[in-house]
Amino acid sequence: MTLISFFGGIIQEVSLAKKIFPFLASIPPLETLFPKWFNIPTSRWLYKGEFFLLSVALWICGVIVHYLYSLSGKMLVKDMRRESLFRNLIQFVSAQVAIQIGMMWPLSSLYFYRFPISGFYANFLAIPLIGWIVQLSWLAGVVDLIFSFFGYLTNINLFFDIGTNIALVINAFNNQLCQMFLGMAKTWGNFIPYPYVEMFSGKSLVLWYGILGLIIFRDKIKTIFVKAKTQAIVISVIISVLVISYFVYPYIKKQKEVKVIFLDVGFGNTVLIMTPNKTVLIDTGSPGPSGWSSAESQISPTLTFYKIKKLDTVILTSLKPQCIGGVEYILKHFKTKKVYLPQNFKDCSNYTLYDFLDNMNLWYYKSNPYQYEITGLYIENYKISKFLSSYKDEIKIVSSEEVVFEEQVGNEKLRLEIFQPQRISNTYDEIENNSLVVRLVVGKHKVLIPTQAGVELQNVLLSKYNDELKSDVMLVPGNGHIRYFNKDFVNCVSPKIAICSYGWTNQRIGYFPSSFVSETQKMYEDMNIKFLRTDHFGAVSFVFVKDKYSYTTGIDEKEYKLRLASGGQEM
Repeated sequence: MTLISFFGGIIQEVSLAKKIFPFLASIPPLETLFPKWFNIPTSRWLYKGEFFLLSVALWICGVIVHYLYSLSGKMLVKDMRRESLFRNLIQFVSAQVAIQIGMMWPLSSLYFYRFPISGFYANFLAIPLIGWIVQLSWLAGVVDLIFSFFGYLTNINLFFDIGTNIALVINAFNNQLCQMFLGMAKTWGNFIPYPYVEMFSGKSLVLWYGILGLIIFRDKIKTIFVKAKTQAIVISVIISVLVISYFVYPYIKKQKEVKVIFLDVGFGNTVLIMTPNKTVLIDTGSPGPSGWSSAESQISPTLTFYKIKKLDTVILTSLKPQCIGGVEYILKHFKTKKVYLPQNFKDCSNYTLYDFLDNMNLWYYKSNPYQYEITGLYIENYKISKFLSSYKDEIKIVSSEEVVFEEQVGNEKLRLEIFQPQRISNTYDEIENNSLVVRLVVGKHKVLIPTQAGVELQNVLLSKYNDELKSDVMLVPGNGHIRYFNKDFVNCVSPKIAICSYGWTNQRIGYFPSSFVSETQKMYEDMNIKFLRTDHFGAVSFVFVKDKYSYTTGIDEKEYKLRLASGGQEM
C-alpha cells in the first residue's frame, strides 16, 4: 500500500486525479495547516490535498480488502508472510522505505536539491538487474583469469583465445543488460518527476535524524523514563528548550529581515528578493543546454537552499535571452502565482524570423537578420511564447507603473514597484528601451534594478522621476556594457554600491568582452561608487534589518585583493 500511495503521488502529478475527480482541485494545500516554522523539506506535490486524499482512499481500500479476507477466518498479512515470495516482497519494500527515509530523502536534497521519487519502486527492477550485471562482470573476469593462468603454465595460446572469447561473449550479453538498465532509468526519469525540494540544512539533518533515533530506540527510551522519572522529565525539559532555541527562535528572528541577492549566473541577470511574506525572482538568467543553464545550475539550487517551495512573483524585465533564458525551467519546477512581462512582449509562436523583426520593430537588424545575436533572440522569444501560451497561472503585461506588493516589516515600510514610463519607439534597440525597471524600497533605503535599460530609457526615467531615482544600491544596466553608461543617470541615482552581473556564457547571445566592463567600472569608480562584479566576487547578498543594511560577497573582497596581489590576473 505504501508503494501504491507513492504511485498516487505520480497520478496526481500528471493531473489524472483532477480529471477524474474535479473537486480535488479546490482542496487547499496541506502546508497551510502548519505554522511557517514547521518546514519539513519535501516536494510541493506531497503537500497537495488531492495527493493526501488519494493516498487515504487507497489505504481504506487496503483495509477493506484485509477485512473481507478476515471474514473467511484467515489473516491476510500472516498468510502473506507464510509465502516466501510475499515475505521477500514485504522485506524488500520495508528496506526501500528505510532507505528513502534514512538516506535518499535527506542526503539527495542536501547534495542534489531533489527528491528521488522513482528510486522507491525503480529499485524493484534496478537492484536485481544490477545484481546480474555485477555478477556477470565478475564471472567474465574470473573465466579470463583462469584460462590465462593455464595458458601461462602450458605456454599454449589456445587457452588465451578460449578465455578471451568466453569473456567477450559474457560481456557482450552484459552490455545488453547495461543498455536495458540505462534505458529503464531514462524511461522512469521521463515518466516520473524528479522534483526540487528544500535543501536539508545542518539543523534539519540534526532534527531529522534525532526524530528517527527516538523512533528506533523508543523502547530503550521508555525503559529509561520508567526507571528514572524525575531525571527523565528534567532531561526532557532541557532538550525541549534547546530544540526551541535552536530551531524555532532563529526562524522568528529571521522574519524581520529583508534579503536581496544578486545571483552570479554568468552572463545574465537574476535577483532574488525575500521578505517575511513574499518571495520575488527578477529575471531567470541566460539559456543553456540541459544541466548547464542558469536556471538549473544556479537559480534552482539557490531557491532550495533558502527552502523556497513557491514564488509569489517572477518579473521578466526584458525580452533579451540573458533575462528570460531560464523562465520555462523555473516555472515548471517552482509554483508561481504571478508573472510580469514588459509591455513590448508579443506572442511570436507563429512568427517567422522576419515577422519577429517587423513586429518588434528591430529595424537595426534587418540588414543582417541571420547574425547569431538576433537568431538567438528570436529563438528564446519563440520558446517563451510557446510555453506561456499554455501556462495556467496569472500573467500580466506591464504597460504603466505597477506596485507589486507592499508590506510592513517591523517599523519599516516595504514596497516593490515597477517603473514603465511610456512606450519608446524608433530607437537603436527597442527591446532594451522598453524593458522594466524595478525598485525596492525598505524604509529609507532603496535598491534600483534597471537590468537592460538603454540610454534612451534612462533619459526618460530622468525626466519623469528625477530625484525619486536616488538609491543606495543599483544594478549596472546592460550587464556592464560601456554603451549603457549614462553619467547623468548614474549621478541622479547616486548609488553607494553598484552591482555588475557579468560572466562567462556558452551561448554568445549578446556577449561582449570583459574589457567593456572594465571601462564601465572605471567610470563608476571615478564617481566614488563601489563597483562589485559577480564574475570577481560571486553572488552579492544584502540584508536589511530595521534602518540598517549590510552585504556579503561569495568571494571575500580581501581574499580577492590578496589573489590579485599574489600575481592572479583580473578577468
